[in-house]
Amino acid sequence: QEYVIKLWCEFLLRRSDDSLFLLKGYAGTGKTSLVGALVKTMNMLKQRVILLAPTGRAAKVMGGYANNSAGTIHRHIYRQKTFGEEKYTAAPNLRENTLYIVDEASMIANDGLSGSFFGDGRLLDDLIHFVYSCNGCRLILIGDTAQLPPVGETESPALNIDELNGYGMDVIHAELTQVVRQVDSSGILWNATKLRQCLSEGYDVPPIRIGFPDVIVITGNELIESLEQSYWQCGKDGTIVITRSNKRANIYNMGIRNRIFDYDCELGGGDMVMVAKNKYLNGKDLIANGEMAIVQRIYNERELYGFRFADAS
Repeated sequence: QEYVIKLWCEFLLRRSDDSLFLLKGYAGTGKTSLVGALVKTMNMLKQRVILLAPTGRAAKVMGGYANNSAGTIHRHIYRQKTFGEEKYTAAPNLRENTLYIVDEASMIANDGLSGSFFGDGRLLDDLIHFVYSCNGCRLILIGDTAQLPPVGETESPALNIDELNGYGMDVIHAELTQVVRQVDSSGILWNATKLRQCLSEGYDVPPIRIGFPDVIVITGNELIESLEQSYWQCGKDGTIVITRSNKRANIYNMGIRNRIFDYDCELGGGDMVMVAKNKYLNGKDLIANGEMAIVQRIYNERELYGFRFADAS
């Protein structure tokens, strides 16, 4: 972390306008804390900082830990071609001498297909062109190479140094590897780190190592009881089931609703739902794609054109 801060100082004091900083790091290595400290320092120095992320949910998380407003890349660098048209074109950058910090950069696509409503669908191209089209602007990209790449791509172009050099950028690069978030006795951390090492070095994935206080093995017969106990002790927010497909997730969701919470209706009060589209309220407050909401009540159910609808609070 201290090394990254020194590199940031050199990066921000450079006179050349074609410098770009790439910060990669494992989960728990302190990327969040570093960015929060940098943003606070820039604010104290009266320097302009813009915080961006590929999704609304990631932007809200980033704004929370940096104690600063944050928005989506799309909303910031594109504008609607004509009123009422579902097509957006690149907007001009009107902010000189501004530092742009983009979190969750692993999700930035550049295949020319995804998000084709926005420009040519090459988000990384448009982002870099936007930032460096105005005098004195710099870009910091932050991400984790173990995160999934954009849909349809085998790796994350925004985390690829060769790809970034191809823009004529002088890329300064640092990678955080020492995890500081969890204690050394964490079996979750040990297994996750071992998995990352095997994937990066081309070894077979090892079996999960047990013998830690936070890793236990149970049989299928014990699953319902274990989940009931976890919901009772930790609540819904503290109980998470990870599975490999949407189909399997739906099976778990239905089983948990029916057998643990005794929900017999398809959707009702107390159910959790996921927001599937960004919605800005009053042009400012954001209900972000990927956020969770809790249903209070369902009413006015009806069937139209072969589909079933309902209003909900």
